[in-house]
Amino acid sequence: MRIHTGERPYQCTQCNKTFIQSTSFKVHQRIHTGEKPYQCSDCGKTFRRLDNLQIHQRTHTGEKPYKCSHCPKTFTRLDVLQIHQRIHTGEKPYQCTHCCKTFTRLSVFQVHQRIHTGERPYQCSTCGKHFVDASNLKNHERTHTLERPYQCSQCERTFIQLAHLTSHQRKHTGEKPYHCSICGKSYTRMHSGEKPYQCPTCGIQFSYSSILKNHQRTHTKEKPYHCPQCDDKTFTHSASLTNHQRIHMGERPYCDLKTHHRTHTGERPMCPLHVPRGMFVCLGDLKTHYKIHMGEKPYSCSICGRSFAKSPFYRHQTTHTEAKDATVTVSKESRRCPQPCDYCCMIILYNDGKIVYVAVSLRGV
Repeated sequence: MRIHTGERPYQCTQCNKTFIQSTSFKVHQRIHTGEKPYQCSDCGKTFRRLDNLQIHQRTHTGEKPYKCSHCPKTFTRLDVLQIHQRIHTGEKPYQCTHCCKTFTRLSVFQVHQRIHTGERPYQCSTCGKHFVDASNLKNHERTHTLERPYQCSQCERTFIQLAHLTSHQRKHTGEKPYHCSICGKSYTRMHSGEKPYQCPTCGIQFSYSSILKNHQRTHTKEKPYHCPQCDDKTFTHSASLTNHQRIHMGERPYCDLKTHHRTHTGERPMCPLHVPRGMFVCLGDLKTHYKIHMGEKPYSCSICGRSFAKSPFYRHQTTHTEAKDATVTVSKESRRCPQPCDYCCMIILYNDGKIVYVAVSLRGV
């Protein structure tokens, strides 16, 4: 009857919250008292409610009683299944009043609203940087501790974030779970063609806010990623810091050796906008070439203001200085590298995060 009358006779004396049933009131009081009477017999974790303990125990038994009717996925909790099913139905019940963007989950919607309010309640104790949610803070703190808890079982590569590991593993499995409804192609990542994020400085548009944020650093010259081992070494992108840290860890990734092999095999990924001559050995060169078609020139000379598609633009800078040529000297110590090429007397190494090819047949090596 109280559901219809609206009567809520049980009131908490500490927060003034009211309840219809005495059982709900008693469970609520445990929030203030800290009482957790239900304990897991497997790991010792305690809970305020019996149903929370029962759900937790499924992590030990592997039981997932809730199955999606659209795909083979199963879940330990009914509410998680209901949220998952919105992927298939397209339902997004939570809408932002500022930008009209819609969301399937309340928690994601609440984090999104902080973009508009500017609220960043989670602060890094090491560098003081603020974040909109706890997960972003936790991932950021690993850039200080160098912790990479997620490891690929096939190639032993490690990652800071679980999402990065999941995306990486698709390279081994060949899985492409995202299908474009327009062109029919399958992708390892979601793609819509939409570029809603625009740079206020140069007007270039991007698909993701994170890419826009990285791009804006080309204008502001901000380098927020700091190497804890070098003290004075800073980087614009987290990927550049990761590459640099391989110098300290002694890691030699094989992707650069694969790029070098193309100089022998003749393999050249082709630019679809420029046939037949637009073919390139390195993916980075292909991306730079794309800027010719797009008209994008994000890098400008600080002396004369001329814009360029590629950075660094050393050749142009020599027009303002006395220098006409520059050579990079590689020490004998840095030439020693365990990654020889199978086709020629070359080895692959990093010099300040950049790829350097050195002939191992040189005297004195």
